[in-house]
Amino acid sequence: MFICEKGFDKPYYDTGLNPYDMNKMYDGPCAVRAFCLSRGITKYLDRPEIPALGVDPSVPQNYSMCSEDVSLFFYNFDDRFGSTTPYVHGLLERGVHVLVYVGTYDCSWVGNERWTLALEWSGQPGFMSTPLRNWQGKVAGRTRSASGPGLTFATIDEAGHMAPYDKPRETLQVVNGQWMRADALRAVSLGLKLGIKK
Repeated sequence: MFICEKGFDKPYYDTGLNPYDMNKMYDGPCAVRAFCLSRGITKYLDRPEIPALGVDPSVPQNYSMCSEDVSLFFYNFDDRFGSTTPYVHGLLERGVHVLVYVGTYDCSWVGNERWTLALEWSGQPGFMSTPLRNWQGKVAGRTRSASGPGLTFATIDEAGHMAPYDKPRETLQVVNGQWMRADALRAVSLGLKLGIKK
């Protein structure tokens, strides 16, 4: 898998662009995944009062945002890429609302849309027949939803893999629309408009 992955990844990495945000340049392996956010998170989690909240004292007290050693361990045991579709299928068939959202500057929002369209479940025909529509008055993303409990796919324009960091207001709108007001994004999929409060 690693050799095949490198064959697909190398041409993109050769562009110098960040695979998690095509609007940014690649800054090295850890920076790709964590961006500038990692320094603040690491500093916060290394504060002495944080382990006092109940972290097992045998756990090393230095937090690391990413580890090439851990990543290599997953590669070596072929535990890096596993399909989540059976799990999503199971949730949908049990009536659980599922939201799949992705920033349009992330590595492959089109790939995310395609797997949601290909996912076999009882609501698939309704989901597939619903067009992808703008999800609010000013274009901030697009959405597709099946009616009733089911699957919602949403994009967040100009956001990368860290969509909540890149576009916090828009990401919150998507999450609130799915879990707090489950019908909001579905209503937009049917052509209604939704505004973001400033």
